[in-house]
Amino acid sequence: MDEAKNSADVVFAGIVKNYTLIDSKEEWEPRILLEFNVARVWKGDISGEFTMHTNVEGSSCGGFFREFLKPGTNLIVYGFGREAKNWKNNHIDGAPNANSLSVIGDRKKIKNHKSIDELTDKEIVYTTNICTRTGLVLYAVDDFKELGEFKEYRKLDVKPDPIALDAITWKQNSLPDECGELGNARRWEVINKPPINSMELISLLEDGSMYKSIPKPRITKYKDYWVSDENGNYGLCRRSVDPEIVCGQATIEYSLVSADGEPKQKQWKVASGGVQTYCKLRE
Repeated sequence: MDEAKNSADVVFAGIVKNYTLIDSKEEWEPRILLEFNVARVWKGDISGEFTMHTNVEGSSCGGFFREFLKPGTNLIVYGFGREAKNWKNNHIDGAPNANSLSVIGDRKKIKNHKSIDELTDKEIVYTTNICTRTGLVLYAVDDFKELGEFKEYRKLDVKPDPIALDAITWKQNSLPDECGELGNARRWEVINKPPINSMELISLLEDGSMYKSIPKPRITKYKDYWVSDENGNYGLCRRSVDPEIVCGQATIEYSLVSADGEPKQKQWKVASGGVQTYCKLRE
């Protein structure tokens, strides 16, 4: 928490008042003005109303998720100031401590030239990075406990809720960490015996395209871990028993779906997953 606060220029909680699109909504990561009714300020010289020159996050981490822009949304924001020329020239700032920029390129449709032209290049404007602790107040339990003294302008509509936070917090089941999403106890329950149709499910893996490049006979044996969820789906985490061999290791999710052309007939398919197809030694 100290690191997040120290790396930010402003830290506050507020209620989204409105946002204004600068670029067309069809643009990738369009620039926006995001207005807040500020409730609490832990860091920075911020008044009861505060506007951020930011953008809609797409994949760069810079800016805010689109679902956060709805008026009335209660957010905690770790913001950082940058010279306005970056925002004006379609540069999206990376993490506060990364000193990095993403260059979007020319905007084809700018809706609000005035908001751009009014800024001088040297003026300081504020944005955020959604890969920091910026997020919904509902889940900001630790932030509100640990950020310390604050200045208050108004009450928030939402309070941090430990129960809500617990409901979205990752809980590891007994699978190895390498099993990825299958290790999430929120969804997957470990089953100690393979499913009755485990041979069919394994065949879908081993006869599929992902296994074609793995040498035969296979140069290692595997330990298979099985999980199931409340919807009747299965998951398979396959790990090599030889710590030096990686090929053939897999994390697979299986779903029972309607057969092609036969909606009343069900069949098992690989819904998602990945396979390590190379056999080089681990580093």
